[in-house]
Formats: sequence, C-alpha cells, structure tokens
Amino acid sequence: MDAIETTQLARHRGVILQFVRNNHYGQRSHMDDLTLWAMMTRMGFTVAQDYVFTLLQELHNADYVKYEEKVDNRKGTRWMERIELTTTGLRLLEGYMKDPLVLVL
Repeated sequence: MDAIETTQLARHRGVILQFVRNNHYGQRSHMDDLTLWAMMTRMGFTVAQDYVFTLLQELHNADYVKYEEKVDNRKGTRWMERIELTTTGLRLLEGYMKDPLVLVL
C-alpha cells in the first residue's frame, strides 16, 4: 500500500468519526453502516458499502466506535446498528491524542 492509499484510508476513517460525532451532538438516532455509506457518497467519496463496513471494523478494533453487528444467515447479509463514538474516539477527535490510523481535518 502506498502513502496516498494510506492517507486516503486514514481520511475516510476520520470522516466516519466526524459523522458519528455530529450525529451524537445533534441527539439524533444512532446510525447504521448504510447511513454512513450514504453520507459518504453524498459527500462525493466513491466508496462501496463493504468498504465502509471494513472501516467501521477498524475503528472498532482501535476502540474509537462501538456498534451492534447483526447477521441474517438466511439472506447471507450482515450490518451494523447503533454506531456510537467511544470516549477514546471523542478524545481523538478533540485533539487530545493522535493516531496515524485516523486523519481528522
């Protein structure tokens, strides 16, 4: 993976965190992966829904977001609901810590 791809991934993770934070401060209903994917495409990012799913998994593994993962084995589908920012994710967005995994502008 080259530096441009790495920076792009970090930027996309940062955008997702910012969407989740803005949703939280707006006291709106919890988001799901489909909503985040739609928001990213409306912002002009050319991304697939599976890509957003993967970014959310990475953010979860870094303890920046939490969510409930749902599976429908009959249909062979899975999705994420109740996506929330963690305290660590909030600290990152507010600049109290840095992580090269996430680029926040």
